[in-house]
Amino acid sequence: MEQDSQKLFPYHFAKNIEVFDALTPPPIDRRSYLLTLARSNLAEYDKLGFLKNVAANFIPFDMSFRGQDNLTCIGIAAQRREYQFAQNMGVMINTVARNQKREIVEKDNHIKLLEERQKAAPTSDESKIYQFQMESVNKSKLYVAEKCKNARLSSQMDKMKVNHKEEIEKYQTEIEKLKKEAAGKVMLEDEELKRKLDMAVERIGILAFENDVLKDDSCKKEELLKAEILNLNKCISRQKAKCADLSTENDKFKKESAIFAERVTNKESERKKENENLKIEINVLKRDADLQKVQSENSINTLQDENQQLHERLKGVRNIKMQAQEHIRQLNELFDIENSSQSEIRVKELEDQIAALKTVNTDLESISKKFEQVTSCSLCDEKYESTGKHAPVKLKCRHVFCSHCATNWLKSQVVVALLEKNYFIF
Repeated sequence: MEQDSQKLFPYHFAKNIEVFDALTPPPIDRRSYLLTLARSNLAEYDKLGFLKNVAANFIPFDMSFRGQDNLTCIGIAAQRREYQFAQNMGVMINTVARNQKREIVEKDNHIKLLEERQKAAPTSDESKIYQFQMESVNKSKLYVAEKCKNARLSSQMDKMKVNHKEEIEKYQTEIEKLKKEAAGKVMLEDEELKRKLDMAVERIGILAFENDVLKDDSCKKEELLKAEILNLNKCISRQKAKCADLSTENDKFKKESAIFAERVTNKESERKKENENLKIEINVLKRDADLQKVQSENSINTLQDENQQLHERLKGVRNIKMQAQEHIRQLNELFDIENSSQSEIRVKELEDQIAALKTVNTDLESISKKFEQVTSCSLCDEKYESTGKHAPVKLKCRHVFCSHCATNWLKSQVVVALLEKNYFIF
Protein backbone atom coordinates (compact mmCIF):
# COMPACT_ATOMS: atom_id res chain seq x y z
CA MET A 1 0.00 0.00 0.00
CA GLU A 2 2.99 2.30 0.63
CA GLN A 3 4.06 1.83 -2.99
CA ASP A 4 0.54 2.57 -4.22
CA SER A 5 0.39 5.72 -2.12
CA GLN A 6 3.74 6.89 -3.50
CA LYS A 7 2.42 6.46 -7.03
CA LEU A 8 -0.34 8.98 -6.30
CA PHE A 9 1.97 11.93 -5.86
CA PRO A 10 1.92 14.57 -8.64
CA TYR A 11 5.12 13.65 -10.46
CA HIS A 12 3.48 10.38 -11.60
CA PHE A 13 0.53 12.21 -13.16
CA ALA A 14 1.94 15.55 -14.34
CA LYS A 15 2.48 15.93 -18.08
CA ASN A 16 5.80 17.76 -17.66
CA ILE A 17 8.13 19.10 -14.98
CA GLU A 18 6.61 22.59 -15.17
CA VAL A 19 3.16 21.25 -14.27
CA PHE A 20 4.68 19.25 -11.38
CA ASP A 21 6.48 22.35 -10.02
CA ALA A 22 3.30 24.39 -10.33
CA LEU A 23 1.14 21.80 -8.56
CA THR A 24 3.35 20.63 -5.68
CA PRO A 25 6.65 22.34 -5.06
CA PRO A 26 9.10 20.21 -3.04
CA PRO A 27 9.23 19.00 -0.35
CA ILE A 28 6.12 16.87 -0.94
CA ASP A 29 3.60 17.01 1.94
CA ARG A 30 1.94 13.76 3.01
CA ARG A 31 -1.33 15.64 3.44
CA SER A 32 -1.52 16.11 -0.33
CA TYR A 33 -2.38 12.42 -0.83
CA LEU A 34 -6.08 12.96 -1.63
CA LEU A 35 -5.37 16.28 -3.36
CA THR A 36 -2.99 14.64 -5.84
CA LEU A 37 -5.39 11.72 -6.24
CA ALA A 38 -8.14 14.17 -7.25
CA ARG A 39 -5.74 15.95 -9.68
CA SER A 40 -4.53 12.69 -11.27
CA ASN A 41 -5.56 11.52 -14.73
CA LEU A 42 -6.90 8.20 -13.45
CA ALA A 43 -10.46 7.14 -14.19
CA GLU A 44 -13.04 7.81 -11.50
CA TYR A 45 -13.45 4.07 -10.86
CA ASP A 46 -9.70 3.72 -10.12
CA LYS A 47 -9.81 6.73 -7.83
CA LEU A 48 -12.65 5.09 -5.88
CA GLY A 49 -10.49 1.98 -5.45
CA PHE A 50 -7.58 4.03 -4.07
CA LEU A 51 -10.03 5.82 -1.75
CA LYS A 52 -11.21 2.47 -0.35
CA ASN A 53 -7.58 1.50 0.25
CA VAL A 54 -7.08 4.75 2.17
CA ALA A 55 -9.93 3.87 4.53
CA ALA A 56 -8.98 0.18 4.81
CA ASN A 57 -5.24 0.69 5.49
CA PHE A 58 -5.49 3.81 7.71
CA ILE A 59 -3.34 5.94 5.39
CA PRO A 60 -3.01 9.50 6.82
CA PHE A 61 -5.00 12.05 4.87
CA ASP A 62 -6.31 15.61 5.18
CA MET A 63 -9.35 16.63 3.10
CA SER A 64 -8.98 20.27 4.11
CA PHE A 65 -5.48 20.51 2.55
CA ARG A 66 -5.38 23.04 -0.32
CA GLY A 67 -3.10 23.62 -3.26
CA GLN A 68 -1.94 26.88 -4.81
CA ASP A 69 -5.33 27.31 -6.49
CA ASN A 70 -6.91 27.19 -2.96
CA LEU A 71 -9.05 24.13 -3.86
CA THR A 72 -9.45 20.98 -1.77
CA CYS A 73 -9.77 17.45 -3.13
CA ILE A 74 -13.59 17.70 -3.00
CA GLY A 75 -13.51 21.01 -4.92
CA ILE A 76 -11.27 19.53 -7.62
CA ALA A 77 -13.56 16.49 -7.96
CA ALA A 78 -16.61 18.74 -8.27
CA GLN A 79 -14.81 20.89 -10.84
CA ARG A 80 -14.03 17.80 -12.92
CA ARG A 81 -17.63 16.58 -12.49
CA GLU A 82 -16.49 13.44 -10.65
CA TYR A 83 -19.47 13.58 -8.34
CA GLN A 84 -19.32 9.96 -7.12
CA PHE A 85 -15.69 10.42 -6.06
CA ALA A 86 -16.59 13.67 -4.27
CA GLN A 87 -19.60 12.02 -2.63
CA ASN A 88 -17.46 9.13 -1.33
CA MET A 89 -14.95 11.59 0.14
CA GLY A 90 -17.85 13.37 1.89
CA VAL A 91 -19.04 10.01 3.26
CA MET A 92 -15.51 9.39 4.54
CA ILE A 93 -15.56 12.76 6.31
CA ASN A 94 -18.89 11.87 7.94
CA THR A 95 -17.52 8.45 8.98
CA VAL A 96 -14.48 10.07 10.59
CA ALA A 97 -16.75 12.56 12.38
CA ARG A 98 -19.01 9.76 13.62
CA ASN A 99 -16.01 7.82 14.88
CA GLN A 100 -14.73 10.88 16.69
CA LYS A 101 -18.18 11.48 18.19
CA ARG A 102 -18.33 7.83 19.29
CA GLU A 103 -14.93 8.22 20.96
CA ILE A 104 -16.21 11.33 22.70
CA VAL A 105 -19.30 9.43 23.90
CA GLU A 106 -17.08 6.62 25.21
CA LYS A 107 -14.94 9.17 27.02
CA ASP A 108 -18.10 10.76 28.45
CA ASN A 109 -19.24 7.36 29.72
CA HIS A 110 -15.80 6.78 31.21
CA ILE A 111 -15.96 10.20 32.88
CA LYS A 112 -19.42 9.42 34.29
CA LEU A 113 -18.02 6.20 35.72
CA LEU A 114 -15.14 8.15 37.26
CA GLU A 115 -17.65 10.66 38.69
CA GLU A 116 -19.62 7.84 40.30
CA ARG A 117 -16.41 6.41 41.76
CA GLN A 118 -15.43 9.89 42.91
CA LYS A 119 -18.78 10.28 44.71
CA ALA A 120 -18.48 6.82 46.28
CA ALA A 121 -14.89 7.09 47.54
CA PRO A 122 -13.23 10.42 46.55
CA THR A 123 -9.42 10.60 46.70
CA SER A 124 -6.99 13.30 45.72
CA ASP A 125 -5.36 11.22 42.96
CA GLU A 126 -8.67 10.23 41.36
CA SER A 127 -9.89 13.84 41.46
CA LYS A 128 -6.74 15.00 39.67
CA ILE A 129 -7.08 12.27 37.05
CA TYR A 130 -10.76 13.13 36.65
CA GLN A 131 -10.02 16.86 36.17
CA PHE A 132 -7.30 16.06 33.66
CA GLN A 133 -9.55 13.74 31.66
CA MET A 134 -12.41 16.26 31.75
CA GLU A 135 -10.14 19.01 30.40
CA SER A 136 -8.70 16.78 27.67
CA VAL A 137 -12.17 15.54 26.62
CA ASN A 138 -13.62 19.06 26.49
CA LYS A 139 -10.69 20.25 24.39
CA SER A 140 -11.05 17.23 22.12
CA LYS A 141 -14.75 18.03 21.69
CA LEU A 142 -14.00 21.66 20.80
CA TYR A 143 -11.25 20.63 18.40
CA VAL A 144 -13.42 18.03 16.64
CA ALA A 145 -16.39 20.40 16.42
CA GLU A 146 -14.23 23.18 14.99
CA LYS A 147 -12.60 20.80 12.54
CA CYS A 148 -15.98 19.53 11.31
CA LYS A 149 -17.24 23.09 11.01
CA ASN A 150 -14.18 24.17 9.01
CA ALA A 151 -14.52 21.11 6.79
CA ARG A 152 -18.16 21.98 6.03
CA LEU A 153 -17.26 25.63 5.37
CA SER A 154 -14.39 24.66 3.11
CA SER A 155 -16.66 22.27 1.19
CA GLN A 156 -19.29 24.98 0.73
CA MET A 157 -16.64 27.48 -0.36
CA ASP A 158 -15.22 24.99 -2.84
CA LYS A 159 -18.68 24.44 -4.29
CA MET A 160 -19.23 28.21 -4.56
CA LYS A 161 -15.83 28.63 -6.22
CA VAL A 162 -16.58 25.85 -8.67
CA ASN A 163 -19.96 27.39 -9.47
CA HIS A 164 -18.34 30.82 -9.94
CA LYS A 165 -15.68 29.36 -12.20
CA GLU A 166 -18.33 27.58 -14.23
CA GLU A 167 -20.25 30.83 -14.63
CA ILE A 168 -17.04 32.65 -15.57
CA GLU A 169 -16.23 30.01 -18.16
CA LYS A 170 -19.80 30.17 -19.43
CA TYR A 171 -19.65 33.93 -19.84
CA GLN A 172 -16.22 33.75 -21.44
CA THR A 173 -17.53 31.25 -23.98
CA GLU A 174 -20.48 33.54 -24.60
CA ILE A 175 -18.09 36.47 -25.08
CA GLU A 176 -16.02 34.52 -27.56
CA LYS A 177 -19.18 33.42 -29.33
CA LEU A 178 -20.43 37.00 -29.42
CA LYS A 179 -17.07 38.19 -30.75
CA LYS A 180 -17.26 35.60 -33.53
CA GLU A 181 -20.82 36.58 -34.33
CA ALA A 182 -19.90 40.25 -34.14
CA ALA A 183 -17.26 39.77 -36.85
CA GLY A 184 -20.00 38.72 -39.31
CA LYS A 185 -22.68 41.10 -38.11
CA VAL A 186 -20.77 44.26 -37.15
CA MET A 187 -23.18 46.77 -38.56
CA LEU A 188 -26.45 45.02 -37.58
CA GLU A 189 -25.86 43.97 -33.98
CA ASP A 190 -23.08 46.27 -32.80
CA GLU A 191 -25.04 47.95 -30.06
CA GLU A 192 -26.61 44.71 -28.79
CA LEU A 193 -23.25 42.94 -28.70
CA LYS A 194 -21.65 45.84 -26.87
CA ARG A 195 -24.42 45.76 -24.29
CA LYS A 196 -24.09 42.01 -23.79
CA LEU A 197 -20.32 42.35 -23.68
CA ASP A 198 -20.49 45.04 -21.02
CA MET A 199 -22.91 42.93 -18.99
CA ALA A 200 -20.65 39.90 -19.31
CA VAL A 201 -17.54 41.90 -18.33
CA GLU A 202 -19.38 43.39 -15.37
CA ARG A 203 -20.59 39.94 -14.31
CA ILE A 204 -17.07 38.56 -14.66
CA GLY A 205 -15.71 41.38 -12.50
CA ILE A 206 -18.34 40.74 -9.82
CA LEU A 207 -17.61 37.01 -9.82
CA ALA A 208 -13.86 37.65 -9.69
CA PHE A 209 -14.38 40.03 -6.75
CA GLU A 210 -16.53 37.45 -4.95
CA ASN A 211 -13.91 34.81 -5.65
CA ASP A 212 -11.18 37.06 -4.17
CA VAL A 213 -13.34 37.73 -1.10
CA LEU A 214 -13.87 34.00 -0.65
CA LYS A 215 -10.14 33.38 -0.99
CA ASP A 216 -9.38 36.04 1.64
CA ASP A 217 -12.00 34.57 4.01
CA SER A 218 -10.68 31.06 3.51
CA CYS A 219 -7.10 32.22 4.14
CA LYS A 220 -8.14 34.06 7.31
CA LYS A 221 -10.06 31.05 8.55
CA GLU A 222 -7.13 28.80 7.75
CA GLU A 223 -4.79 31.09 9.73
CA LEU A 224 -7.23 31.10 12.65
CA LEU A 225 -7.46 27.33 12.49
CA LYS A 226 -3.67 27.02 12.48
CA ALA A 227 -3.46 29.33 15.49
CA GLU A 228 -6.07 27.26 17.31
CA ILE A 229 -4.19 24.07 16.43
CA LEU A 230 -1.00 25.65 17.80
CA ASN A 231 -2.80 26.57 21.04
CA LEU A 232 -4.20 23.05 21.27
CA ASN A 233 -0.70 21.62 20.81
CA LYS A 234 0.52 23.86 23.64
CA CYS A 235 -2.36 22.69 25.81
CA ILE A 236 -1.55 19.08 24.94
CA SER A 237 2.09 19.61 25.92
CA ARG A 238 0.95 21.12 29.24
CA GLN A 239 -1.39 18.18 29.77
CA LYS A 240 1.47 15.79 29.04
CA ALA A 241 3.53 17.55 31.71
CA LYS A 242 0.61 17.19 34.12
CA CYS A 243 0.38 13.51 33.17
CA ALA A 244 4.06 13.10 33.99
CA ASP A 245 3.51 14.73 37.39
CA LEU A 246 0.50 12.49 37.98
CA SER A 247 2.52 9.42 36.99
CA THR A 248 5.23 10.32 39.55
CA GLU A 249 2.55 10.81 42.19
CA ASN A 250 1.01 7.50 41.15
CA ASP A 251 4.38 5.74 41.57
CA LYS A 252 4.73 7.29 45.01
CA PHE A 253 1.24 6.14 45.89
CA LYS A 254 2.07 2.62 44.65
CA LYS A 255 5.16 2.50 46.88
CA GLU A 256 3.11 3.64 49.87
CA SER A 257 0.47 1.03 49.00
CA ALA A 258 3.14 -1.68 48.89
CA ILE A 259 4.42 -0.64 52.34
CA PHE A 260 0.87 -0.60 53.68
CA ALA A 261 0.19 -4.02 52.13
CA GLU A 262 3.33 -5.40 53.80
CA ARG A 263 2.16 -4.02 57.14
CA VAL A 264 -1.27 -5.53 56.62
CA THR A 265 0.35 -8.89 55.78
CA ASN A 266 2.41 -8.77 58.99
CA LYS A 267 -0.66 -7.91 61.03
CA GLU A 268 -2.56 -10.69 59.32
CA SER A 269 0.15 -13.21 60.24
CA GLU A 270 0.10 -11.99 63.84
CA ARG A 271 -3.66 -12.26 63.90
CA LYS A 272 -3.44 -15.83 62.56
CA LYS A 273 -1.00 -16.73 65.32
CA GLU A 274 -3.34 -15.22 67.91
CA ASN A 275 -6.25 -17.16 66.38
CA GLU A 276 -4.24 -20.39 66.63
CA ASN A 277 -3.45 -19.66 70.30
CA LEU A 278 -7.12 -18.89 70.92
CA LYS A 279 -8.11 -22.14 69.21
CA ILE A 280 -5.74 -24.04 71.51
CA GLU A 281 -7.21 -22.28 74.55
CA ILE A 282 -10.73 -23.00 73.29
CA ASN A 283 -9.86 -26.68 72.87
CA VAL A 284 -8.50 -26.78 76.44
CA LEU A 285 -11.64 -25.06 77.73
CA LYS A 286 -13.82 -27.47 75.75
CA ARG A 287 -11.93 -30.41 77.23
CA ASP A 288 -12.37 -28.95 80.74
CA ALA A 289 -16.05 -28.32 80.01
CA ASP A 290 -16.52 -31.88 78.82
CA LEU A 291 -14.80 -33.15 81.97
CA GLN A 292 -16.99 -30.88 84.09
CA LYS A 293 -20.06 -32.13 82.22
CA VAL A 294 -19.13 -35.75 82.91
CA GLN A 295 -18.50 -34.97 86.59
CA SER A 296 -21.81 -33.04 86.75
CA GLU A 297 -23.64 -35.99 85.22
CA ASN A 298 -22.00 -38.32 87.76
CA SER A 299 -22.97 -35.91 90.57
CA ILE A 300 -26.53 -35.76 89.25
CA ASN A 301 -26.70 -39.56 89.10
CA THR A 302 -25.36 -39.81 92.67
CA LEU A 303 -27.84 -37.19 93.88
CA GLN A 304 -30.66 -38.99 92.11
CA ASP A 305 -29.66 -42.26 93.82
CA GLU A 306 -29.48 -40.55 97.20
CA ASN A 307 -32.81 -38.86 96.46
CA GLN A 308 -34.36 -42.23 95.65
CA GLN A 309 -33.03 -43.73 98.87
CA LEU A 310 -34.33 -40.76 100.89
CA HIS A 311 -37.74 -41.14 99.26
CA GLU A 312 -37.84 -44.79 100.23
CA ARG A 313 -36.74 -44.03 103.80
CA LEU A 314 -39.28 -41.23 104.01
CA LYS A 315 -42.04 -43.58 102.93
CA GLY A 316 -40.98 -46.09 105.56
CA VAL A 317 -40.86 -43.44 108.26
CA ARG A 318 -44.28 -42.15 107.26
CA ASN A 319 -45.71 -45.68 107.50
CA ILE A 320 -44.12 -46.09 110.94
CA LYS A 321 -45.56 -42.73 112.01
CA MET A 322 -49.03 -43.69 110.86
CA GLN A 323 -48.81 -47.02 112.64
CA ALA A 324 -47.61 -45.25 115.81
CA GLN A 325 -50.44 -42.73 115.65
CA GLU A 326 -52.94 -45.55 115.19
CA HIS A 327 -51.39 -47.41 118.10
CA ILE A 328 -51.54 -44.25 120.30
CA ARG A 329 -55.19 -43.81 119.43
CA GLN A 330 -55.88 -47.38 120.43
CA LEU A 331 -53.92 -46.92 123.63
CA ASN A 332 -55.87 -43.77 124.45
CA GLU A 333 -59.09 -45.69 124.05
CA LEU A 334 -57.78 -48.43 126.30
CA PHE A 335 -56.57 -45.87 128.77
CA ASP A 336 -60.05 -44.38 129.00
CA ILE A 337 -61.67 -47.79 129.53
CA GLU A 338 -59.20 -49.45 131.95
CA ASN A 339 -58.15 -47.87 135.19
CA SER A 340 -56.48 -50.84 136.77
CA SER A 341 -52.87 -51.38 137.68
CA GLN A 342 -52.26 -53.19 134.45
CA SER A 343 -53.41 -50.07 132.62
CA GLU A 344 -50.86 -48.00 134.51
CA ILE A 345 -48.13 -50.35 133.42
CA ARG A 346 -49.50 -50.16 129.91
CA VAL A 347 -49.51 -46.38 130.12
CA LYS A 348 -45.84 -46.34 131.01
CA GLU A 349 -45.10 -48.56 128.07
CA LEU A 350 -47.15 -46.27 125.87
CA GLU A 351 -45.35 -43.22 127.18
CA ASP A 352 -42.06 -44.92 126.31
CA GLN A 353 -43.43 -45.64 122.86
CA ILE A 354 -44.61 -42.00 122.51
CA ALA A 355 -41.12 -40.77 123.44
CA ALA A 356 -39.66 -43.14 120.86
CA LEU A 357 -42.15 -41.87 118.27
CA LYS A 358 -41.22 -38.26 119.04
CA THR A 359 -37.59 -39.16 118.46
CA VAL A 360 -38.57 -40.78 115.17
CA ASN A 361 -40.59 -37.66 114.25
CA THR A 362 -37.57 -35.48 114.99
CA ASP A 363 -35.44 -37.73 112.80
CA LEU A 364 -38.07 -37.49 110.04
CA GLU A 365 -38.04 -33.69 110.19
CA SER A 366 -34.26 -33.60 109.97
CA ILE A 367 -34.35 -36.10 107.08
CA SER A 368 -36.98 -33.97 105.26
CA LYS A 369 -34.86 -30.86 105.73
CA LYS A 370 -31.81 -32.67 104.40
CA PHE A 371 -33.89 -33.88 101.45
CA GLU A 372 -35.01 -30.34 100.67
CA GLN A 373 -31.40 -29.17 100.89
CA VAL A 374 -30.32 -31.94 98.54
CA THR A 375 -33.12 -31.33 95.99
CA SER A 376 -33.06 -27.47 95.95
CA CYS A 377 -30.41 -24.74 95.66
CA SER A 378 -29.38 -23.22 98.98
CA LEU A 379 -28.96 -19.75 97.38
CA CYS A 380 -32.12 -19.27 95.29
CA ASP A 381 -34.30 -22.07 96.87
CA GLU A 382 -35.24 -23.32 93.40
CA LYS A 383 -35.69 -27.03 92.72
CA TYR A 384 -32.90 -28.69 90.76
CA GLU A 385 -33.48 -29.65 87.14
CA SER A 386 -31.70 -32.24 85.02
CA THR A 387 -30.61 -29.60 82.44
CA GLY A 388 -30.59 -25.85 82.05
CA LYS A 389 -29.58 -23.04 84.39
CA HIS A 390 -31.01 -24.88 87.47
CA ALA A 391 -28.93 -28.03 86.89
CA PRO A 392 -26.90 -28.95 90.05
CA VAL A 393 -23.15 -28.23 89.99
CA LYS A 394 -20.78 -29.75 92.56
CA LEU A 395 -17.83 -27.54 93.50
CA LYS A 396 -14.37 -28.51 94.75
CA CYS A 397 -15.50 -27.76 98.28
CA ARG A 398 -18.22 -30.44 97.72
CA HIS A 399 -21.04 -27.90 98.02
CA VAL A 400 -23.81 -28.19 95.43
CA PHE A 401 -25.53 -25.17 93.85
CA CYS A 402 -27.51 -24.61 90.67
CA SER A 403 -25.40 -23.64 87.61
CA HIS A 404 -26.94 -20.16 87.37
CA CYS A 405 -26.25 -19.17 91.02
CA ALA A 406 -22.74 -20.64 91.05
CA THR A 407 -21.75 -18.87 87.82
CA ASN A 408 -23.21 -15.46 88.82
CA TRP A 409 -21.71 -15.62 92.31
CA LEU A 410 -18.22 -16.52 91.11
CA LYS A 411 -18.28 -13.78 88.43
CA SER A 412 -18.68 -11.09 91.11
CA GLN A 413 -17.05 -12.87 94.12
CA VAL A 414 -14.03 -15.11 94.48
CA VAL A 415 -15.13 -16.84 97.74
CA VAL A 416 -17.93 -19.31 98.44
CA ALA A 417 -20.89 -17.80 100.29
CA LEU A 418 -20.93 -20.69 102.75
CA LEU A 419 -17.17 -21.18 103.32
CA GLU A 420 -15.76 -17.66 102.85
CA LYS A 421 -12.67 -19.04 101.09
CA ASN A 422 -11.28 -18.99 97.57
CA TYR A 423 -12.19 -21.73 95.12
CA PHE A 424 -12.79 -22.27 91.41
CA ILE A 425 -15.39 -24.29 89.54
CA PHE A 426 -13.84 -27.44 88.14
